Amino acid sequence: DLDSLDPHKAVAAGTKEVMFNVFEGLMKISPDGSLIPAVAEKYTISDDGLTYTFTLREGIKFHNGDAVTAEDVLYSIERCAAASETGIVQVAALSAIAGMEAPDEGTVVITLSEPNNEFLVYLTLAILPADYTEQDTKPVGTGPFKIGSITPENMMCSYYEGYYGEKPAMKAIEYRYFSEEMAMVTSLITGEIDLANNMTPTAAKMLEGQPNL
Repeated sequence: DLDSLDPHKAVAAGTKEVMFNVFEGLMKISPDGSLIPAVAEKYTISDDGLTYTFTLREGIKFHNGDAVTAEDVLYSIERCAAASETGIVQVAALSAIAGMEAPDEGTVVITLSEPNNEFLVYLTLAILPADYTEQDTKPVGTGPFKIGSITPENMMCSYYEGYYGEKPAMKAIEYRYFSEEMAMVTSLITGEIDLANNMTPTAAKMLEGQPNL
């Protein structure tokens, strides 16, 4: 099962693999491994490497229909920097922030105490709505898929029609959790599931020669 539906509380790699499709940060990792703007449409870095200015995408919305504002960005970054709420995973790199401001609802300016060429990577942290209190049970993000039903066995996600980016090939995804690896292997062989990950070498060996894989 996922260790948390709130992306700022999740620590398991498997959870992050799932939530990557639901939440986005100012930046995100592209398929080739490079950093590209996500919630932000563009950004600039001052010559001295201390000031980062982000311009948010115009019209970008959370899955609940609320517009994403600069206040939401400031809230999300501060939430992970301070980790004052129970369960929040503190992002130590954010301690380099000397100040943040929102000149308007579409602009965020972050000033560092000293240059840090790794800082941009940490801005992949999920942007959440500042006034939303149900992330633990009804998560809301800006990614291409939104969460639907959740049970102890699976989680259903559907394509978010309001997504700003390229439309994914799939309209829906079912994430299924397996407590026993053999059950996962059997489901893969029978075609009950289309994809399985994080398998042991022993399980992979069992899949050799399977005609449908």
